[in-house]
Amino acid sequence: MLRVNIEDQAAEGDKVISRLTMRRIHDRGEFLGVAPSGMEIKTSAIVIHCIEGGKIVEEWSESMGVLEATRQRLEQEIIERERVEQELQVARRIQHASLPKEVPALEGLQIAPYYRPGVGRWEVTSTSSSS
Repeated sequence: MLRVNIEDQAAEGDKVISRLTMRRIHDRGEFLGVAPSGMEIKTSAIVIHCIEGGKIVEEWSESMGVLEATRQRLEQEIIERERVEQELQVARRIQHASLPKEVPALEGLQIAPYYRPGVGRWEVTSTSSSS
């Protein structure tokens, strides 16, 4: 539902200037990358119409609506990033808890870490002295 209130309006010659406030509930679909949130969005706008023959032939406007939607999208992204970071911290704690406190020494086995730049990762190779 969209409610539009005309706060001020003035006309002179062929121009009509209106200052509007609009309220809507963001519940129908994605808007500028923001998923429906159920929140009320309040925007304001100034619209200038050029009238000829009783019809609008040109329109100019300035609005705060895109700024508000962008702000909400950024807030959602911040919340999502914080949630992902918390999940990563939990995963790191679980991973560290499952690692052995020290590398076991196995007879006849030597562990040698080797970095492969082309692959971009460390590899562990083992060499066995058994024949």
